[in-house]
Amino acid sequence: MLRRFVALPFFFFCFMTLAFHFDKLIDGKYTSICLHDEFDHEYPRYEKTGELFYAHGFYGWYPALAGGSPSYAYQFPPYYPMCLMAPIFPLWFLYSAFMMVWMCLSGFGMYLFLKKRMLLEKNVALAGGFVFAIGSAISGASVTQVDFNYCFPLFYCLATHHSDRKWVLWASGCGLCLLAVFSYPVLTVTFYVLLHFMVMFIIDRRRDLGIVKIHFQRWVIYWTGYVLSFAPLIYTLFVNRNIAARDYSSPSSPFITALGVILWKCVPQMMLIFLLGGSVLLITKSQKVRNVFLMSSILATLTAFFNSTAMSFAANTLLMKMDLLSLHFTLPFALTVAGFIGLDEAIKHTKLQRLFLIGGLMATILTIGRMEEPFNLLNYLVAALCLILILRKTPKLDFVRHLKWVAMAAILLIGRQVRRDKYEIIRFNQIFGYDSTLRKLIPSDPPQRIATFFMAFIRVAGISHAESAVGRSPFFLKTYKDFIKLIVQKQLVTEKDRSDFVYPYDLVLFNGILREESYVQRDMDLCLNYPLLLSANITQMLVPRFLSQLAGRSKSVIQILAKHDHPNDGSPCTEKCLPFTYYLYNLKDAFPRAYMVNNVSLFNSEDALLNSLSNQSIATLRDTVFMLHEQNPPLLNSTGKAVGQSVNIRSYSPDKIVIEVDKNSPAYLVISNNYHKNWTAKINGTTAPIYRANHTFQAVWIEPKGRSEVVLEYKDPMLWVLHLFVPVGLSLMFITPFFPGKRKYLSG
Repeated sequence: MLRRFVALPFFFFCFMTLAFHFDKLIDGKYTSICLHDEFDHEYPRYEKTGELFYAHGFYGWYPALAGGSPSYAYQFPPYYPMCLMAPIFPLWFLYSAFMMVWMCLSGFGMYLFLKKRMLLEKNVALAGGFVFAIGSAISGASVTQVDFNYCFPLFYCLATHHSDRKWVLWASGCGLCLLAVFSYPVLTVTFYVLLHFMVMFIIDRRRDLGIVKIHFQRWVIYWTGYVLSFAPLIYTLFVNRNIAARDYSSPSSPFITALGVILWKCVPQMMLIFLLGGSVLLITKSQKVRNVFLMSSILATLTAFFNSTAMSFAANTLLMKMDLLSLHFTLPFALTVAGFIGLDEAIKHTKLQRLFLIGGLMATILTIGRMEEPFNLLNYLVAALCLILILRKTPKLDFVRHLKWVAMAAILLIGRQVRRDKYEIIRFNQIFGYDSTLRKLIPSDPPQRIATFFMAFIRVAGISHAESAVGRSPFFLKTYKDFIKLIVQKQLVTEKDRSDFVYPYDLVLFNGILREESYVQRDMDLCLNYPLLLSANITQMLVPRFLSQLAGRSKSVIQILAKHDHPNDGSPCTEKCLPFTYYLYNLKDAFPRAYMVNNVSLFNSEDALLNSLSNQSIATLRDTVFMLHEQNPPLLNSTGKAVGQSVNIRSYSPDKIVIEVDKNSPAYLVISNNYHKNWTAKINGTTAPIYRANHTFQAVWIEPKGRSEVVLEYKDPMLWVLHLFVPVGLSLMFITPFFPGKRKYLSG
């Protein structure tokens, strides 16, 4: 029984996955990768976070991007499994491996769910798993970091399964823990808690109330454990919610428009036009179909509500900051189940077949020519697969059952091409072929920042000792983004330019006129505020083109030539593999990370401070710190330039910086790292306040003359206390399939 219902389908989905991703097995570092939401920030951050973790252990401050931010104020903690693996295995290998693992588990999990939970016919369940696996690889929810997008069906089967065999229970517990630790809590706990609850009470309704009660108790145990296991991260995100730069204003689409757009994006990409068109007409005929469409309707309605003007009341509140706009991640699962339950009902009840076929054909005809060409063909092939599954029950047409493999093969080949043409549009070595060269050219001591134009920040983001001044991330500190806005203010001419800058995930130096192809001919002085750029400890700029104006402001320019190291052995590498050529500009007059100033300028408001800051020269910024009156900083009597002062950074780690200063008079030590309330300072062992300087950076008042030692430490005691809940949470998730024991389960 195990071999027939589990082992053979599992090997089928393994074979299907290898056929879909066979190029990843042979291309190696030339493999095609997806940039958006994958390699434009996540995978490079895995590598850098892991290297920092191995070098410094647990740390609370992530120093490597945009002036620094709390390390747990992100999608994952520093000990996230991908971070631990990234410094050991090549990023292309991790990406390829997890793409294949999630695809295999998505198909196999959906097969188990449809076969064992929904009690569908085996061939229908197999087709459902196949379509869900292909759809998960080519839809908008195809993000390898959000494993529940792929593995929710398998998760549900593990969470509700009971077995007399201990090894099965142990395997289920380990599987539930692994799915949790590889997930992103912000994109999981809000959505999949709800989906798990709805599946349990709407479409998987057991007649025995005892079993329903046990499954509900398991739901409580698992998700309680899940929250506890991510307690440090949830706590950090919550306490830092008001200092994040991201604007959580309500969407601008009306509810009906949002609903239509969401469904039109999801249904064709998941290849469900024919299936859902036929299933809709069975709502009045089948209780199972009604239940699953009820669940799908609730999810679609909530998704549209969160993505429409109806959410205007919650703009910039905690409700919006829970990222409810991404509830659409749950729709592929719900709609796939709806479509295949309808197909199964049509196969089992011959009276419903005509109704199902009429609905499916009408939906297909109405959408002809309205979808993108690859998805048109994929939906027609899935319709053909459904017809084959229906006709194979007719005795005279039994021979068509073999055609289902032909239809599946065609779907797989076309889906594979869609994946490569639509998502994996670039080769790994094209972006990441410069590791050794850049690591040599970017100094590790003293600490300094690199600014980048265009996609160059992707490569810098993965070098452990390199701190990127700009980049892509869901979390930037608001004050730092305000500072960068001053640097690029001259580019923000139109309303579109300003709205593009506010876009939550990107913090870049190219905006407005610099987005044009003619930016090479632009006067860079008219596009960037160089005094502020240099004051932020930006010593280098990495650009994929030569800019004469920028070269004039540089001490030197290093051309990093594209390294054409492709093997001439017939491997599938084309011009698509060719790397870029980069230029590394070493800027003149860049400020050090820590420096002394002899003057202070105070302001009554943030706007006044920012306005004054944007109009200063390099010389003024080098000797003056800008603060607010409300901080009550000590005043300086000197009016001249600081003399007889030296600053030396003795040690620099994520949570601790030791600086040695030598001076002849009281002065401010300015550190161009982001200000945060958890940073503390000690001067010669005596606690001293840290002031917010230049709107976003740090400053420490040092009164004693002569040599002083300044120690800056990031301290958040509650963060480390909450780590005690992590093993408790993992234990709760592990024991979920064991609850409440064999005897009580059977009696229930």
